[in-house]
Amino acid sequence: MTSDGVVLMFWVPMLLCLVALSVSYFMIDKVSATPKNFDVIGGRRIILGLSGAMFAILTYCCGTALMIGLGKVDQGHIDYLTLLKSFLGYCLYMFSFIGPFMMLGVLFIGLPLMMMLAKLRFASHTGALFLSSSISAFYSIYVAYNPYNNWCKANTLECVNSNFWSVFVACFVIAIGFSLAARFPAWRNSET
Repeated sequence: MTSDGVVLMFWVPMLLCLVALSVSYFMIDKVSATPKNFDVIGGRRIILGLSGAMFAILTYCCGTALMIGLGKVDQGHIDYLTLLKSFLGYCLYMFSFIGPFMMLGVLFIGLPLMMMLAKLRFASHTGALFLSSSISAFYSIYVAYNPYNNWCKANTLECVNSNFWSVFVACFVIAIGFSLAARFPAWRNSET
């Protein structure tokens, strides 16, 4: 399968990134990384946020692996004992398969948008929620005008709704992981 080839290519770099960001997270001086006033996201805050995003992606992948595994149990393909034995493998497989693409999305879409929100004094947990909703709405509108299969053409509203919620959950988990680790405020960042 091609997905197995992708996993073989990406599992070592993803685990190395996870270890490197974990080490850097604990090595950074958190006092200087959380100033009271900021209008741009500094390098330390970016590293903290990226480590939080990486752990959020790992959490999301484990949740997705659990949902897929429970679906297999419901369909009778495997039993609960098999799911428990191979759950860690499912998590690492999902993390190695979709994690690199999610991190690229964080680096090339999420980080520039979060920097824009910092300029508008809205780099916060609320801003992360707004950003997740905006990205999900944009993707749902794209799907409404460009359905990707016949079911979406026939059931446009259901397709848009399901796409919105699936993208929103992924974006929200990652954005909240980033904003919590970067030590953003709850509502708005203060003026400089």
